[in-house]
Amino acid sequence: MKGFLLFLFCCLLPPRTWALLPLQTYEDLAAGSPAMGYQDGPFYAALFHGPQGLAFNTDGTLLYVADGENHCIRVVDRGKGNLVSTLTGGGKAGYADGPLAAALFSHPTLLLFLPGQQLVVYDEGNARLRLVDLAQKTVTTLAGDGEPGLSDGPGAKASLGNLSGMAYLPSRGGVYFSSFGALRKVDFKTGQVSTVFRGKAEVPALGAMTVDQGRLYLADGTSGQVYQLTPKEKFDREDETSFDWQPFAKGQAIGQMAFSDGVLYAVQRGGAPFLARLTPQYQPVTFVSLWGDEQSQSVGSNPLLGGEGEGNPCFLAPDPLSPRKLYFSHPGANMVTSYRDLFLEEFKDSESENPEGLTDFRYPTAKPPGTFRILLVGDSHTFHQYPDDVKKRGWNAFNRFAILPKRAEETLNTLAALQDVPWHYEVLHYGEVSGNHLNLWPYYVVPRLAKKFDVDLVVIMYSPDFDLGPFYDYPYSAEGIPVEKQDNEFLLKPVEQRIQGGLPRELFDYCKAHELVKVINHQAQFAPFDRISGDPQAAEKLIQLTARPLKLLDEKLNGMKTSTGAPVRLEMVRFPLGRFPGPYEGDQAYWGKYMKEINAPLLDLTAAMSILRFSYYPLSQVGGYDHFNADGHLLMGFLLAEELIREKLIPFEPAK
Repeated sequence: MKGFLLFLFCCLLPPRTWALLPLQTYEDLAAGSPAMGYQDGPFYAALFHGPQGLAFNTDGTLLYVADGENHCIRVVDRGKGNLVSTLTGGGKAGYADGPLAAALFSHPTLLLFLPGQQLVVYDEGNARLRLVDLAQKTVTTLAGDGEPGLSDGPGAKASLGNLSGMAYLPSRGGVYFSSFGALRKVDFKTGQVSTVFRGKAEVPALGAMTVDQGRLYLADGTSGQVYQLTPKEKFDREDETSFDWQPFAKGQAIGQMAFSDGVLYAVQRGGAPFLARLTPQYQPVTFVSLWGDEQSQSVGSNPLLGGEGEGNPCFLAPDPLSPRKLYFSHPGANMVTSYRDLFLEEFKDSESENPEGLTDFRYPTAKPPGTFRILLVGDSHTFHQYPDDVKKRGWNAFNRFAILPKRAEETLNTLAALQDVPWHYEVLHYGEVSGNHLNLWPYYVVPRLAKKFDVDLVVIMYSPDFDLGPFYDYPYSAEGIPVEKQDNEFLLKPVEQRIQGGLPRELFDYCKAHELVKVINHQAQFAPFDRISGDPQAAEKLIQLTARPLKLLDEKLNGMKTSTGAPVRLEMVRFPLGRFPGPYEGDQAYWGKYMKEINAPLLDLTAAMSILRFSYYPLSQVGGYDHFNADGHLLMGFLLAEELIREKLIPFEPAK
């Protein structure tokens, strides 16, 4: 089935040479290749040699890379498809200040971007801190006399070396750095280098550091303890007592730290899990492939962890534009990669609702720029898998990666990368089992989720719902539809007392007069769908009654606005099931009238499925509830993605 998908990709690609854009899924290549070298150009053709420190500019459009063994600073331009260029440094070791084109470095490692378009570089081979002024296009020496040491004084006369972390604290007007286990500072106003403290018992092996919301965070490289340092407003001398100290988190052999979306992440070394969330509690992060397989944590067997013998990826930088997205440098693998932390390992084998209210991975509520968000809504057919298929493939549990919304998301993003489309697509999912009423609950659930996640398009995977239960068992709201939740006390009333006036009463009375409904034990039991839909008058009333909540949903969504000011759109999709042989589900004439009543646009996938489901049989269980197997979800995900593109329901224009 994977081969089938690749074949369809090729069928959609134009017969020409096209640009390639970075794929945006969960873990992706940002730039580079396992081959070491020095070459600018497209992200997939660019070559690095031992990339280390990373830093984003303020607006997140540029990623700076300290290309250690090439002795230069490279730039990954995200606005140009991750095009790689050299900012400064001649590709050979040396020491020279001056214009960007003439400056020389020796094994640059750490990077720190400052407000005002300045970049601090730890030039390890020269034992100096260098300042790159991006506005003036110059390089100067900020601190260091060229000899490793711990002497304080004016910047050019002070000595430094063995830096393992840098952080900028605006309230104190300087850059802090860890050097030989000491916390030191370069003051921008005076140009002086001073030692804040050295040999403090809490952090005897002071290493990684970061800043968040005006506080400084320090990690001890041995114990893994992280401390939060809050600057005091009044102090006599800037030393360890000029901060309020508080234990904050704990990791293992922390190499680097960074905050993203309020979560403190750490790259760890020495055999510990290489990436961990330190807050709200310690939790190793497990990488999971697009197929749902957990990635090996063994260095050398997993290219995501770097090259043979490297240890672990050394540096990370949080993406300013995308919450919980991290970029890593891999010195041993000569690449820069990215990872989106959606708690994949926690929800991969679960059908449950996550804390943010989706039956999906934990997508941040903030939508990254250049992202088109789709909320896919449906019943169990959108997220259940045929149990026998699970057994056949040897899975121990549910695999969320293999279901319709995730397959549609993967397809859209892959096609976008191959066809030079500068958009990223997220297909968020909310589904409820068939026992709940798909013609009712979306009215209540969908607007809340669409607003919370800034959704651009709502797609409801739907077949005509004949279940009249809530229309005769629930109280009615002021909008003239059943309320969201069943009222058990109301349900105890005789059915004649529960029936609302208007359409509910008209349909019931008509069906009763024509023997299309019976009352048994105070419950209304209607005749099969084909009998009611075959009666034109009964069908007309049935459509008007059951389609009203979805019609109101369409009106409500169109009255909402996305962050760009556009209305939230609703698209109804006729969702053919996968069994074969058998007719299309429902009656074509009834379906057309039903969709016309809702007044929302319609995508009908039944024709495509009629062509393909025989050749790709079996796609689902035969009989029963007709849930798709993994191949069926893959096929339906592709068909949905292709139809969204073909009908221009999503932005999908190549870059100009």
